[in-house]
Amino acid sequence: MIKIKRFKPGEIAGLTGKISIVLSILLMLGTVVFADSSPKQKVSKDMHVKINRTSYFLFERPEVKVEIKYGESEFTKREKAAREEEIKRVAEEGARIVIARDRYNLSGVPNIDYLRSLYKSAAGEFGIDWKLLEAVHQIESGKSGSTLRSSYAGATGPMQFLSSTFRHYAVDGNGDGVLDVCNLEDSVFTAAKYLANGGADRGDIDSALFNYNHSWSYVAKVKDIMNSI
Repeated sequence: MIKIKRFKPGEIAGLTGKISIVLSILLMLGTVVFADSSPKQKVSKDMHVKINRTSYFLFERPEVKVEIKYGESEFTKREKAAREEEIKRVAEEGARIVIARDRYNLSGVPNIDYLRSLYKSAAGEFGIDWKLLEAVHQIESGKSGSTLRSSYAGATGPMQFLSSTFRHYAVDGNGDGVLDVCNLEDSVFTAAKYLANGGADRGDIDSALFNYNHSWSYVAKVKDIMNSI
């Protein structure tokens, strides 16, 4: 059974007043929430509305820039490594060409400046006159570079050594770990050691040259060239 409450005229007036107050508040809130219905107060998608009991605030959403980094694929890494290796190879090849150009002329004959530095280096190590080395080199092979040239007696290389003599006195002149009678640097350093052992380091040029080649005519020719340098 439903009971119906009957209001007195005074109570109805009071209730109406309360309802009016609530409706007024709701209308005010509606004005704030639906403010975007007015063109002048349109809120963009980048704006947020925050409402508390007494006020509302409009603020702009900060833009966050995201940097995207792409990693290198294995293929790209291999390509990059191959390019770097090629650049290194070309640079090394160019360096070898420059060195060869500094040491030898277009005919393959060693430059005199390089030869003189070689003679002085070898002579200084064994305590002899570098001019003696140059004169011997001139007589033996015309100051040739590395060569397989051999004499009728079997002497080989730029300084014309018999194989047995070279094995006994051999010096690694270029520091490559190989003793080569046909190599210019090895031969010149070995000749310096051989001449020093024959007496040149004590100033006995005649004995050193005669030990090098058992001919007094040879001794005289070498000394003439040595004195002309």
